[in-house]
Amino acid sequence: MGGALRVDKPWGYELVWEVAPDYLARIVHLNRGNRVWLESRGESSRPVVVCAGRMLLVFEDDLGRTYEVPLAPGQLHDIPVRTRHRMIAVEDSDLVAVSPGDSLDVLRVED
Repeated sequence: MGGALRVDKPWGYELVWEVAPDYLARIVHLNRGNRVWLESRGESSRPVVVCAGRMLLVFEDDLGRTYEVPLAPGQLHDIPVRTRHRMIAVEDSDLVAVSPGDSLDVLRVED
């Protein structure tokens, strides 16, 4: 295991490192007012914990209806398998997520 790799994104950046064989940890920094893509995970849930800032976790059902879960520092939320979701930064925000390293498990639905 080495150090974290910084990956710049249009909405902020990720710091990514391996925590165990086949598992990656990420610190995801979202700049205020930005959002990540709408995605769904096929085979694994994704626990996330907010470390700084406030954000909205937005879920979308099969009919396109959305509902929002506000998250503040210290809050943990588990994103269920096969659930379309995206995160929106209300403030500059940092969250930690751990998931399998296989990017084939993620289906990007919309940018």
